[in-house]
Amino acid sequence: MALFALVLCLLLATPSLAATGTRDTTIAGQTYALLPIETLAEQLRQSDAPLRYRHTAFAGRLDARLAGIAQVRAPLELEEVFFLDQISFDGVVFRAPVQGTRLCFGRGLSLLGTRFEADLTLEASQWRGPFSANQARFAGRTRLENCHFSATASFIGARFDGPACSLARTRFEEGAFFEEARFAGPADFADVYFEALSSFKHSAWQARASFAGARFKDRSFFWGASFAGPVSFDESRFGSEASFNQARFASPATFRRITFVHPAHFDQVEFTSGADFARSHFKRLADFGDSQAAAPLELGAFFGGDLDLRHCRAPLVDLRVPAGPAPDSLADSSGTARIFLQDSRTDQFLVRWARVAGRLAAPDSADAQSLTPVYAFLEQQFAAQGLGADALACRSAGLEHRRRLLPWTSPEKYLLLGWRLTTGYGASLGQFFLFSAALVLGFALLYRSGRSSFRPLQGARAFSLGSCLLFSLQTFVRVGAPSWRPAGGYRWWALVQGLAGWCAWALFIAALLARMS
Repeated sequence: MALFALVLCLLLATPSLAATGTRDTTIAGQTYALLPIETLAEQLRQSDAPLRYRHTAFAGRLDARLAGIAQVRAPLELEEVFFLDQISFDGVVFRAPVQGTRLCFGRGLSLLGTRFEADLTLEASQWRGPFSANQARFAGRTRLENCHFSATASFIGARFDGPACSLARTRFEEGAFFEEARFAGPADFADVYFEALSSFKHSAWQARASFAGARFKDRSFFWGASFAGPVSFDESRFGSEASFNQARFASPATFRRITFVHPAHFDQVEFTSGADFARSHFKRLADFGDSQAAAPLELGAFFGGDLDLRHCRAPLVDLRVPAGPAPDSLADSSGTARIFLQDSRTDQFLVRWARVAGRLAAPDSADAQSLTPVYAFLEQQFAAQGLGADALACRSAGLEHRRRLLPWTSPEKYLLLGWRLTTGYGASLGQFFLFSAALVLGFALLYRSGRSSFRPLQGARAFSLGSCLLFSLQTFVRVGAPSWRPAGGYRWWALVQGLAGWCAWALFIAALLARMS
């Protein structure tokens, strides 16, 4: 009887699960201790001691302003915590570290104007609702690695003033907005996956930044972004339009082995310490118009679309692709990609003629004259680099371009035509000998057809085919006295051939001088 009374007293003295508000719930096959959100709000409002929660689900909506939470002094340690409803800590000051692992925000999280004065770590966490940290300030180390944002994530105007910020391997399913964000320490966006639009307009990085291996599936905007430290986009992929218009790179910037599936815009970009695009692939337009670089601009990439370098300013522009096998997917297009070089100013322009041949173009088809200084510029560059064959080929292409622009009434057009037929504008001496041989043979056959009009100067010989060839050769090269005298109209044909020979030899000498210059 006494034992029964003792057990009854113990049961009455112990609070029930219902009294404490604690019960279990199952989410995605896992069991969590279910607590009302008011329990957490009360502790955040009053406690200074560390708060630790594991395998817990909080039910209910939390608005820190309505709950009277202006600041949180208690360090937070959360592991596998599920917030079933929307959570808002707008304007709250977290004075102690916040550490969370595998958290889930079912209806989203709002941190508008929130301040984190210590470290913030939210690893392998997910947001099923919208996330907003607009105008938030992160004074400590910030780590949002391996996270998953299923809805829109916004960091507009956020300030990451801590020693480092990392969002490595995080996935953004909807839009990601970092416009006007500021990063004081190194920022790591390596292997981040942006499935929808990503915007970094007018954002600023004061230290090193890395987007190496990042995937931009939709449009990406870095308009007016500022990079004070080194930045790397190596081996990333832009699946849609990429825009870096008016961005500023104060330190070396690398864009190596990148695939730009759609147009890439780098117009009016300033590369103070140069940029490296080695072995990247631009499948469509690569726009570097009005860009400036105070150091070498290395564009050793594969261009499947147009390359625009109009008004580009750089001490050196290098279009040579570094040695190494290129996969078929990185091969140049079949010569349809155009290159615009109007008014580009650089001390050194490193490229081989074979890469730009047939691709130089004017932005306005009616302004074909703008290509004339482009050919002259490239010829000068090839000559300065000791690439005589490339300079000669470029000169020939420039003269052919000029010939096509001249009207049919211009005598220069026909002089250029003759130069082209005889020596390929001085680029091919072999063509001169082939042309000369064809001319000699053609006139020999002409003379053969009128052999009765030719008389030997001495003897009574027949005007055979060999005699025709000899007479034609002597008339063309003006070597030795002809053994035959033409009569009638063939005298005029012999005169025409003699004049053609003089012109051909003059062009031959011009070609020799061009090759020696």
